[in-house]
Amino acid sequence: FPMNRVNDGKADPRGRLVAGTMHIDITLSKRVGELYSFEKGKPAALIKSDIGISNGLTWDEKAKKFYYIDSLDYNVKAYDYDFDTGVASNPKVIFSPGTYLPDGMTIDADGNIYVCTFTGATVFKVKPSTGEVLLEIKMPCKQITSVAFGGPNLDILYVTTSKLNDQPPPAGDTYKVTGLGVKGLPMTKVQL
Repeated sequence: FPMNRVNDGKADPRGRLVAGTMHIDITLSKRVGELYSFEKGKPAALIKSDIGISNGLTWDEKAKKFYYIDSLDYNVKAYDYDFDTGVASNPKVIFSPGTYLPDGMTIDADGNIYVCTFTGATVFKVKPSTGEVLLEIKMPCKQITSVAFGGPNLDILYVTTSKLNDQPPPAGDTYKVTGLGVKGLPMTKVQL
């Protein structure tokens, strides 16, 4: 990855590592990033190129979908996803947080996605089939970077933040959000 760095990655439900890159200098906003799938015993497979800032990824096996964020597109796309081969196809925009820069993402057991906004102090809970915002979770700092469900019952939403460019406290802290009435899905271990 010349002049690029890895920015976000997760295991898909079959244990493949899916990770995306971006230009090493975030201020350049160049679309030189790529999204790859790494599977045990196989060479890296290119999923997508022409990426600005590779960010949130999550999967819904019931819907046979892969959800992906290139932050410079200011939206979330749904792809048809072949879980046997790891091939993503037919991208469709399902949500845009307006002028907020989307960042990390996760999914709950009901198939709703949680989209962080790096510039908006908000995590949006979105129904992917309609794009409807079901909930806006306001946070005490502006740069929200990622989310994941955890805790013994997977019912706590953990939210990470950034203090890039000297954002004031409590920027850079990790938060837990409780009382959402939903559970997340267990993460899959990478199998390389």
